Amino acid sequence: AACNPPSTNSLANDLNYPTVSRCIHIVLDYTLDDFMNYAMTCGTMHPAVVAFHKKTSGRFLQSKWSIYPGSAYEVPEPMANEPFPCPRSWTLASNVINALGGAKVNNVVDYSLLKPLIEGAVGIQAADQFATTYAYMHRLPDIEKIFDGTLDAKKAKLEDNIAVQFLTMMSCINYCIGSVNDAVQKNITAAVASDKAPAYKLLAGIHYCVRFMGEASSPELATMTLQSITKAMRESKMSPQFVTNLLNGVDKAKGLTREDIVKYSRTTSTNSLDVQASVG
Repeated sequence: AACNPPSTNSLANDLNYPTVSRCIHIVLDYTLDDFMNYAMTCGTMHPAVVAFHKKTSGRFLQSKWSIYPGSAYEVPEPMANEPFPCPRSWTLASNVINALGGAKVNNVVDYSLLKPLIEGAVGIQAADQFATTYAYMHRLPDIEKIFDGTLDAKKAKLEDNIAVQFLTMMSCINYCIGSVNDAVQKNITAAVASDKAPAYKLLAGIHYCVRFMGEASSPELATMTLQSITKAMRESKMSPQFVTNLLNGVDKAKGLTREDIVKYSRTTSTNSLDVQASVG
């Protein structure tokens, strides 16, 4: 059985002692890694939300309920009938940003409109902290140019700021997963007849995004980018040949080779998926 404890004001009551003595009780908590893995898998979580929690080490991911003694969460237990942060309400906040036109990371939502809506989802304290990270939005590189391979990573050095780096990584992941889903809907085949073929543009774009993250930030972020995208490709209805073509490379002249991908797929990362097994 699963339930919320009474301290969460969720209309829950304590179990009586005879029932308590007949059960094993395990308290489940969300961790930052749990939230990050979910965000990179779904491909719809707004990059600003993910970057904020990475920047703050998950301190505002949820409220500091009494069932989590000694936790690093900074927002205290809420009073009755007031919004509070939790993975569900942060997902709602992400949906708000996307609905207001911020789905493309370079489109910055008006602060005066955004702030009260985010407060309504996660509460005042968490929303105030989030607003600072959202201010980094205008510093990000053009994701479409990264995907097209027309933005030089060496010239577009990301600032030495983890929020900017993770915003860029999540933007690349979301853009690539969106392109994968679009290819599935259009029934695009895995045939790479020329650099004009839709399959070529998709696979080359993924290469460019992975390489950009490796050259502009770190191999670890490039690895996370690659793993999230290949996982999404496998879980979609896309032909397995797409993943095979991606890992084998699509254009030696432009450096989009197997070696280019293997370099990042073998980098140690906290998100241990099965990319290593795929490339051998």
